[in-house]
Parts: sequence; C-alpha cells; structure tokens
Amino acid sequence: MCVAQTLMEYTPPSSTTPAASFRTTTFASACHLLLTRLLTHAGSNPVALQAIAEFTKQPVDTLPPATDVPALTGLIFPHVLDYLKSWQCVSALPRRRTGVMSILERTNPGIVTLVEYDEQWRKVGVAVEGGNYR
Repeated sequence: MCVAQTLMEYTPPSSTTPAASFRTTTFASACHLLLTRLLTHAGSNPVALQAIAEFTKQPVDTLPPATDVPALTGLIFPHVLDYLKSWQCVSALPRRRTGVMSILERTNPGIVTLVEYDEQWRKVGVAVEGGNYR
C-alpha cells in the first residue's frame, strides 16, 4: 500500500473555514521523506550502494539490497541526523557571535555593518573591549 506524503499541505479558505491553513512536517520528518524518495529514485543504480557504504562507513557487502528502501533509509537516516545536529551547533547564534566578536576584537573597526542584526542579535549584543557597537 502506498501512502502519499507531502512536505506541506494547504487548505484554501472556504465558506466553512474563512482562513487558509498550512500544515508542514517537522524538519526531521521532511528529511526522512526526502531521503526515502532519493533512495527510491536511486533504485538499482550500481554506484548507489557504494556511495551508501562510504557514507555509513560500512562494507558494501553488508548493506541491504538497493531495492530495500526502508532498510537503507533506517541505516542512513541516523547519520543524516548527526550531520544536521552538527551543522545546527556550528551555525547557532552563540557560535556565530563568538566568531564575530573575535574578528571585532582583533580588528577594532571604527564602524560595522551587521547584515544579520535582528532581535536575537540585539539580545546578545555586540560589545567588545574598546568599543560598543550598536
């Protein structure tokens, strides 16, 4: 049985519901869905299993067959989540702020333009020794 899955559902306004609504999957669910579709598309591609073996650091002869998409998804998905968590850690505001502060302290510019200076940045501030940038 095939169950249709989508990343987003849109319900337009109607006479019974005057407002439109959107429903989306979680980020992890969306990644899982896209990985499943990618593996289904890869099908019997002869290099797909070799690429999966390299990505998961497992011998190719221990992998499920390329046609066993649920098993391959289950094998790969934890690695994908690990990469995503790692990326989220290094791209989080405190980490980016540390980098910006390091540059400001080293260079001590007279004027700074911060493109990403939004409400979250205003909460953490951009104060360095020798200057307070606002």
